[in-house]
Amino acid sequence: MAVLQIRLGLAGNLMGQIGLMRRIGLGWEMGVEKMRVSLFLKI
Repeated sequence: MAVLQIRLGLAGNLMGQIGLMRRIGLGWEMGVEKMRVSLFLKI
């Protein structure tokens, strides 16, 4: 029973890390787009 809980915990932790990485990736891409737009407007 404890082994199953540990496995579920590890799987949940891994999914959480992947979700966090995706969120950071999306935020970074949006930041890059905003930078491009601001640079384009300055020119």
